[in-house]
Amino acid sequence: MIGGDILFLGTGDGEVIDGTARDLRNQKGIATIEEASQAALDMTHARYVNATRGKPETLPRKGFGVDFLIGGPGRNDLGIFEINTTGFRGPKAHNKYADRGANLVELPKGNWGGSFKGSAWGHINRYLDGQFESGRPIIIETLADALIEMHDLSLRGARDIGVNDRLHYGIITPSRTVRLVHPSVWEGDTQAHIEQVVNLTGLNVAEVLNGMDADECERNSAAIDLYSDIRLFTGGFYFALASELTSSSNLKREYTRLSEKSLRDESYKPRFKEIGRRRLESHARIQEGVDVLISRDPHKLRSFIMGAEDRRRETIGKLFERYASPESS
Repeated sequence: MIGGDILFLGTGDGEVIDGTARDLRNQKGIATIEEASQAALDMTHARYVNATRGKPETLPRKGFGVDFLIGGPGRNDLGIFEINTTGFRGPKAHNKYADRGANLVELPKGNWGGSFKGSAWGHINRYLDGQFESGRPIIIETLADALIEMHDLSLRGARDIGVNDRLHYGIITPSRTVRLVHPSVWEGDTQAHIEQVVNLTGLNVAEVLNGMDADECERNSAAIDLYSDIRLFTGGFYFALASELTSSSNLKREYTRLSEKSLRDESYKPRFKEIGRRRLESHARIQEGVDVLISRDPHKLRSFIMGAEDRRRETIGKLFERYASPESS
C-alpha cells in the first residue's frame, strides 16, 4: 500500500518490484495514482539506467519485463493505471524502451473489464473464452460480484507453475482502500505489516507490534505473541470469506448444470430453484464480508468469523448425524 489508500501490484522481476514498492512507500506526499505511476516510472528508469550503464534501451528482450498495476484515488476519480516499465509489448521487433508508460484501465460499470499480467494469463484467458462462448456472461454490479469472479479466476491462474493459490484481495472504494492477504504472507518489512493489520482490523496494536524489531526480550516476545494472535484473527476472517467464495463457486457451477437439466427434465426444476435461492444467500454473505472488510471494525470482523463458524459446525453436525457410525467408547 502506498500513501495509505493506493494499491500497488507487480509482475516480472521480483527485485525490481520489491525495490520499487519499498521506495514508493518511503516517498512522502504521494496522494494520487497519477503521482504514484509517474514515481514508479522514474524509479524503474533510474534502476534500468544503473543496471545498463546508462543504456536502458539495451535491457534484455527475453525473460525480463516488469509491469505494475496501481489503483486508488486519482485527481478526478478512483481508477487503475497499468504501468509498462520497459516498453516491451508484442513481438520483439516492436519492443522499444521509449514506449514505456502508464495507461488508464477502462472499467465500464456493470460489464466485465480489467487487466491481467503474468504467466497465468493464458489459463485465465482460456477460462474467459469458455465463459463467453458458452453464453455465460460475467456481470459485475457489486463488490461481491467482483470478489466471486476474482476467486474463480484465481483458481485457473493457480494452475500455472509460477503462481501459488494465496489470493490477495484489494478493494478500492471512495471511502477507503483495504487489502486482505493470506495469513502466511509477510508484507516485506515490519512497518508495512503493521500498517496492513491496523488498516484491516482497526485494533490499537501498532505500539506493541513495533517491538517485533526490538532487541529487548520482553518487548520482542510480547510483539511476537500478539502477532500470532492477530494472525489467528485475520486468518479466521480470510478463510471464512474464502470458504464462502468456494461455496459460491460450487453453487454457480451446479446452477449452470441444472439450468440445462431442468430444461429437459421437469424433476430437476425444484432442485434448480433451490440452488438459485442458495446462490443468492451466499452472494449476500459475501457482500456482508465485503462490507465488514471495508468497515475497519474489529467487532464486525469477529461477528463474521463467528457466523461462518456456526454454519460450519451446523454442516458438520448434519454430516455426522446422517452418515457417521456411533462413536465407540
